[in-house]
Amino acid sequence: MKSRQRRLSSNTWLLAGLLAALGGYVYLVEVRGGAREEQVQERITHLLPFPSDAATELVIARPAHPLGERIVCRKVNGQWRIVAPIHADADDLTVNRILSDLAESKVDRTVTAHPTDLAAFGLSHPLLLTVAAGKTRQTIEVGKENPTGSFVFARRLSAPAPPSLTSSPHHLITSSAPVLVVDRRVHDAAEKKLYDLRDKTVLDFLPDDVNALSYTDGARTVRLVRQPGSADDPQPGWKLLQPVLDPHRPWVRADRGAVERSLNLVSSLRAETFVSEQPVRLERFGLAKP
Repeated sequence: MKSRQRRLSSNTWLLAGLLAALGGYVYLVEVRGGAREEQVQERITHLLPFPSDAATELVIARPAHPLGERIVCRKVNGQWRIVAPIHADADDLTVNRILSDLAESKVDRTVTAHPTDLAAFGLSHPLLLTVAAGKTRQTIEVGKENPTGSFVFARRLSAPAPPSLTSSPHHLITSSAPVLVVDRRVHDAAEKKLYDLRDKTVLDFLPDDVNALSYTDGARTVRLVRQPGSADDPQPGWKLLQPVLDPHRPWVRADRGAVERSLNLVSSLRAETFVSEQPVRLERFGLAKP
């Protein structure tokens, strides 16, 4: 009886060991191996080897441009900034949309693994997109549209050298990278100009947060404040303090609709163009005595 129990116990432990080994095999080969294979496949089919929200730098370069145009955006304290060719706030929405388009864009197919005539694909003088996530960088050369117009030719540089703010991007170009057919959104991203990437907000505020407002034209000043209700005027609202219209009262009630329309207008102002980064002779713009 005891011998039979020992045999049953041994068989049970053996079966448990086999099940554990099988479970380990399934986890290592099927689960982890499958996930690893999926990651490898994603790196092959996607243009970026990392998600868009991991990006810390975006560079758009046009080597064929007469001035060698190059725009560098960097994420600083969670916000995107343009650091070359000027220093300015970037339009976070536009930069994040570009990165999202690049991260979602896939390689449709490989045209040729060893190109001999880059001009045929518009890649002899390509547009260049470089995206960095920490020390990991990916550069994409963007050429012309394919015959259908739905895709563009591109090359993904496998080991691009990190570009500096002043160096020419030509050192990134290699002849060994295959020519790919990729989503047209990549070309749209590479075509973005400095104006597209800049924050065009004139004044960044919410109208409901404003509690005082002044208009000045030479010696004439109009000053308004938003006040809560008081004993002599229980209704809260905008009060006109300057100029004094009634010598017997320090304020008069302002036209609430006119004030709010003015605030809504100013808060929604956007730059149509940037005329000068370092303006001189402000009288040319009517700003010597604004």
